Amino acid sequence: MRLSPGGVMRFLRRLLLAVFGVPVALAVVMSLVDGYRSRGKRGRRGKPFPVTPPLTNSVGDGTVTTYTFGNDLYEDMIAAIDGAKKQIFLETYIWKGDEVGQRFKQALAQRYGAAKFEQLPNVEDLRILLCDPPPALPIHYPRVDPRPDPEGKNFDWFLGNNRVGQYTLPMPSRDQGLPLITREGNEL
Repeated sequence: MRLSPGGVMRFLRRLLLAVFGVPVALAVVMSLVDGYRSRGKRGRRGKPFPVTPPLTNSVGDGTVTTYTFGNDLYEDMIAAIDGAKKQIFLETYIWKGDEVGQRFKQALAQRYGAAKFEQLPNVEDLRILLCDPPPALPIHYPRVDPRPDPEGKNFDWFLGNNRVGQYTLPMPSRDQGLPLITREGNEL
């Protein structure tokens, strides 16, 4: 049996409708039915998110507070920033640019005496690390020669630096690059 060109096109249209059209139509119908069934009912969608106040428990010589609502946590975190005496350790790094995020930025900047959050040394260094390097600084693996050693002795820079103990990696905002030094610790 041979199909005419019109028959092949008709077959392809039906195949595409079966592969793509039927699942899309089914998803639309299921969404409409679900919306109709949950209308007016008290269910998961009709109730507010369950919130309990923070619960503090003693653990050893310290305490642990469990939070179930972000706003309670954020208020306590900002209060801890404001009351910090020496250092602040945060394990929350994802902040939105919304009002709460701006409050965090403002609290940290005020606590460390910066005019803006972006001027905090660790934030400035992170920004520099994530951007393209300054064009004036040479980029090279610390070694004794600008070209890699074909015998794989690129570690001689570290041996020389161990002998003199002069060079450490600076913070990115103060980076001037590392010099080429010999195995004995002399600058080239």
